[in-house]
Amino acid sequence: MAIDDGYTSLLMHFDGVGATCTEETGKVFTANGNATQSVLQSKFGGKSLYLDGVGDYLSKGSGSYTDLFFSTNNFTIDTWLYVTSPPVSTTEHRTILSYYGSSTNYWRLSIYNNAGTMEWNFTVNS
Repeated sequence: MAIDDGYTSLLMHFDGVGATCTEETGKVFTANGNATQSVLQSKFGGKSLYLDGVGDYLSKGSGSYTDLFFSTNNFTIDTWLYVTSPPVSTTEHRTILSYYGSSTNYWRLSIYNNAGTMEWNFTVNS
């Protein structure tokens, strides 16, 4: 199912085979570490992306993907997470989604431990 509604920049169902990502707007992502898909937990589609927290991540393929650069425009991030072990340290951020262009041009959506409560953090530097 291809999405081209003029608003959606990234839609990942993770309902393909193994670590192959089904991205509905045509972007290509590569699984790193032992990132894979699992049937053990899912919100829809019967599968989800599984990252065990040790060197697993997805990286973008070739292409500029400028529609993922957040600036002063409005944006929405919608995700379902099933966290089996929350961050223990109050300085540990578990990155969910990020872009790193340089030390002065990046953004990161992460979860972290705030005095025993798991909270969201969105950091932007541009």
